[in-house]
Amino acid sequence: MPHMIFLLITHVLVSALPHPTGDPPFNGRKGRKIVYTAERHCGQSRQIRFTTEVEQVLFALNSVQGKFKVLRLQIENGCDTDLKLSALNDRIDIEFAEGDVQGSLDLSALAPALWDSLDTGMRSLLTYPAHIEPRETESIFVFVPVSSAKGMPRGLRYGVQTLGSALELRDRTAAAR
Repeated sequence: MPHMIFLLITHVLVSALPHPTGDPPFNGRKGRKIVYTAERHCGQSRQIRFTTEVEQVLFALNSVQGKFKVLRLQIENGCDTDLKLSALNDRIDIEFAEGDVQGSLDLSALAPALWDSLDTGMRSLLTYPAHIEPRETESIFVFVPVSSAKGMPRGLRYGVQTLGSALELRDRTAAAR
């Protein structure tokens, strides 16, 4: 009987804790991921697809050295030509409830000491690529200061200079519900 009382009290206390998204913790949504996508056409039935998946709990808890939140943006180049990228000329902004925050595509410029502490393999994985070959998929990493990342992202605006206008990555999971 004391075991049952302990479980009941624990359940009540955990239920009262605030949840990062404002949803109650036991409604089945606590592990939900948000999928942000955008597409750019590049010919007959060919396109470049941009996708970011954010798991709410992991985004709230994880950071790099307590300084940066990290978003992985997957780019699938379905075109017949290279997609040219530039860490200097491309830009990504993350939309939060309290306003837009510019993300960094270049960790080496953003945090040189952190960059220097990484081994060459990790540096290679995190380096913003100069291009993505036709019919290839690459992941790029976006770094957002923890102090600016208030809550969950509402969307992303990714400006690739060679594509012209910025891409608006929006939550496609909301439409699926």
